[in-house]
Amino acid sequence: MRFIFLDQKNIYFIAIGSLLLFLFGVLFIYPNQRSLRILDNEIGNYQLQIKAQKLLFPIYADLLKNRAALEIDKKLPSPAKAGIKQNELNKIARNISQVAVQHDFTVNSITPDINTLIDESNYFKVDVSLTGDFMALRQLLIALYKLPYLQNFTKIKIKSINQEKLITFTLLVIKK
Repeated sequence: MRFIFLDQKNIYFIAIGSLLLFLFGVLFIYPNQRSLRILDNEIGNYQLQIKAQKLLFPIYADLLKNRAALEIDKKLPSPAKAGIKQNELNKIARNISQVAVQHDFTVNSITPDINTLIDESNYFKVDVSLTGDFMALRQLLIALYKLPYLQNFTKIKIKSINQEKLITFTLLVIKK
């Protein structure tokens, strides 16, 4: 058997060439291969999302169609707002009491603010104190808002007393 001996110069060239090939693989091919693997994973995720969107789109379209059919007017129904005459102010307490009793509230007090009755503004304030169930408060406020001379509620305070709630609020009433 015959062995081929290489010159030392050729061994250096082979070693340097092998090292250069190794460095080229480590510096260029491996990072690109890694980034390609990451991109493939992202593409797979996007494809799954697209499939899910294709499956869910008909359901979403039906929901939008049903929502448009069920569109509810956001405003509360209320009569045209008109002021109350000075000689009819006693009707305010009676009307508020009737509405409160209809919604199972006990009237503690209904007090007009004297300072706002005297001044020249178009509004006056009425302080109302009621006791009742908190869950019925929303319906009470909606019923009160339907009164034609009521402009709005300026402040509402709620306190717990035993099992019931003490509710105080101020009404802004339009006067003629």
